[in-house]
Amino acid sequence: MRIGGIVNVNSNHWVAVIVDLWSSTVLYGDSLGGSDGDVVAALSWWAGFHMGRQFSQAALPIGIQTNTISCGLFAKVGLMHEPETSRDIQLLFTKNLMAPSILLK
Repeated sequence: MRIGGIVNVNSNHWVAVIVDLWSSTVLYGDSLGGSDGDVVAALSWWAGFHMGRQFSQAALPIGIQTNTISCGLFAKVGLMHEPETSRDIQLLFTKNLMAPSILLK
């Protein structure tokens, strides 16, 4: 199973993440090309705590934005076009409808 979502970083930027429970990997995609160790560490801890094993980090392929406003769109498109999971994506909305979570089967 893969669990994906869009995470807010520094209250001004959205990134895509996928926790792959089969391969014990946290994938992180940032349309500005950055990385956030805190997000990956938190997701790795959460998954590792519940699955009883260590999780590694890998890059999630995502387009690079050329402006300062389209990061949320790039994050969503990055999740929806991830080759191994794009077949079975379900959007699960949180209380904040601007931040959907995605369950990837």
